[in-house]
Amino acid sequence: MPQELTYVITGGCGFLGSHLVRMLVERKEHIRELRVVDKKVRDFPTLDDKSKDKLRVYEADIRSRERMLAICSGADVIIHAASLIDFPDGTYTQEELWDVNVRGTENLLNCCLETNVRCFVYTSSVDAFGPNWRGDPLEDGDEESPYDRSRLSSAYGTSKMAAERLVQEMKGRTTKNGGKLHTCALRPPHIYGEGSTLDLSFIEVAKRGARISKPDVKARQVYVGNVALAHLLAAEKLASPDGIAYDPVYNIHDDTPITNYQEFFEYLSPDVKIQERMVLPLWLLFFIARVFASVRFLLKPFCNFVPPVSRNVLLNCNTTFYLNCAKARRDLGYSPLYTWEQSRQRTVDWIESQLAG
Repeated sequence: MPQELTYVITGGCGFLGSHLVRMLVERKEHIRELRVVDKKVRDFPTLDDKSKDKLRVYEADIRSRERMLAICSGADVIIHAASLIDFPDGTYTQEELWDVNVRGTENLLNCCLETNVRCFVYTSSVDAFGPNWRGDPLEDGDEESPYDRSRLSSAYGTSKMAAERLVQEMKGRTTKNGGKLHTCALRPPHIYGEGSTLDLSFIEVAKRGARISKPDVKARQVYVGNVALAHLLAAEKLASPDGIAYDPVYNIHDDTPITNYQEFFEYLSPDVKIQERMVLPLWLLFFIARVFASVRFLLKPFCNFVPPVSRNVLLNCNTTFYLNCAKARRDLGYSPLYTWEQSRQRTVDWIESQLAG
């Protein structure tokens, strides 16, 4: 009989976190308790009363040692999905990104050691691997592909890489009661699906049709339900007797078409049609982005100016960069739960409901 486990999900009221909560409740009959942590809490109206009996929702900051020690006490698994995502570029300062994404993760890992939590699954990002500052391409890379990561293209990616390294370094550390901490990080690309307010923003921008990416550039996207599944499979593996044997990092994707990043949103909305030609030469777009960066620097003492376009956005839109998940399929038994057709239709239905409302 499967063991009963107590889960803590950070960012559990957010986009990915809410899908994790629902999937865990639907797929797990042997949950002792499910603790959902977020800075902005909300209800889960679609869950039945029996499921809600095991659900505890906490309003908390992952950087608070005292608060998180209390919440993590007695838990078996932490799935850490809380993160600051810097979009548009400049929404957060480098200090804010580092404080939440790195120090917050470090605090949770230390809480695991103090409270004897034995499994920690971290939501990383493909941005933690690349593209780098030069925009070097990588096609079908794996977790060990040689790639210069000495300087990544974004402050967000740098913060996720640093947090990912902490997760790797903590693997096998001894907890307070003498046990071993089992950790791993999952690297999805851009996540789409029901509940993604970012996708709504992307679509509004994409409706203008202005192309800022070369047509031959390719990237991966992944459906949120399949990312949630990968997290639960990773947690199950880490909680098993041989959990310490699993690798510390796994790439995650599904059968969503590998396509141009801008053109991807044509799949999700009939109102999106990206122009065939670039709106301006790429060199000129980069020059404009540099001017905006200078303006942002000059205004920093007075206000947080968020540029309409940045070097990082242009670099990501014009760099072919995507990874494979062969190792996750082999080690975690990961296979997408939702097909591309299902993922697309569920997302389109949600987007239409939001735009109609």
